[in-house]
Amino acid sequence: MKKKLAKKTTTHKDQPAKKRASTSVSVLKTPQLKFRKLVHSFALKGDYQTGTEIARKALQEDPNEIEYLYQYAKLLGDWADDLPLAKKKRFKNESIGILKKLQKRIHETTDDVLIWGISLNYFYQREDFSGIYRWGKDLSNAGHAKAIYAQGVGASLRAGQLHPKAAAKRWAQLAVEAWENYGLKTEKYYFPHYCLALAQAVLGNKRDATQALNRAAKVSQRNPDCEEFKDVFAMIQEIKNESQT
Repeated sequence: MKKKLAKKTTTHKDQPAKKRASTSVSVLKTPQLKFRKLVHSFALKGDYQTGTEIARKALQEDPNEIEYLYQYAKLLGDWADDLPLAKKKRFKNESIGILKKLQKRIHETTDDVLIWGISLNYFYQREDFSGIYRWGKDLSNAGHAKAIYAQGVGASLRAGQLHPKAAAKRWAQLAVEAWENYGLKTEKYYFPHYCLALAQAVLGNKRDATQALNRAAKVSQRNPDCEEFKDVFAMIQEIKNESQT
């Protein structure tokens, strides 16, 4: 997953269905779980192209398998962010189209990880980051285990989307508060740390932003200035440069 800056307008009918409280329990069969673990290993390294190709091959074997469709759509959408505009638009549209259809198939699975991922990524790939935040608030009212996580992701990315407008700081503060409530000390997935770094950078907190980005890099075994992190890394460098003028 990566930050996108273009604003996207959505309507109420586009919103994913709300689900019951979740403990993120997976009930997939062994082949699907092995597949999930494999493609996730490439996503952690930012190698979305390889992950997409693996998912595409899996779909050739079973084109209706919901896990394969979801992972393909997710990875394709993330890979698109590294591509030229025309190809990015084409891949994004394909990703969003698959996720939209999967929204109507959520009832077919009881796998909480899959349900969560489909809903989150339907917002995410459309760049409806404020929608992720509102969805997180709704999930909080329903007692969902990852409600605060959704709020942190949505507010962070919305802040980056609006930056450098003044409204960005309000969203960034909401993000920092959400991540403080969520607790990131033992978080091993890079994306929440990346999101916190983005929010802190928008607020101009260079030390906190640097620490969060370094944690994102460490847990994903990448450099802080890698392709996926480069926008936030550049924002932090600009803060440092401003402090020296």
